[in-house]
Amino acid sequence: MDHVEGDSYQNDAPKISLNIEDFRIDHDFDSLDGQKISIPESIQELEDKDGEKYSLTYSTLFVEELDETFLTSKNQLSFTATEELGMKFTWKGKCEDFYSQNGEIAFTVEATVGTEAEQEDLYDYDE
Repeated sequence: MDHVEGDSYQNDAPKISLNIEDFRIDHDFDSLDGQKISIPESIQELEDKDGEKYSLTYSTLFVEELDETFLTSKNQLSFTATEELGMKFTWKGKCEDFYSQNGEIAFTVEATVGTEAEQEDLYDYDE
């Protein structure tokens, strides 16, 4: 397997984390099937009851090798129930081009998430 490390494309790919925080989704897990949720911008400017302005950051992309966080935009989240395991989650959006710093990069991420009980079954290694 020594040859794999030098030949592997994935070794040169940046390690990234996509995050959604502080964005309220008004659905419980079971009612997400078929839902599409839009987060047009990463940051929303708000004002509290005393007139003080503050901002909430909803969606970001963190690039580990740069130790830097970038904002995402035009985020579209969609949910589809699957027979195999829970819910398929798709996140499409755009982020700043963190390599060239010129323009945006479109991205699509898909994952399957289950209920808490299904996730426990998946990762139960004590058999």
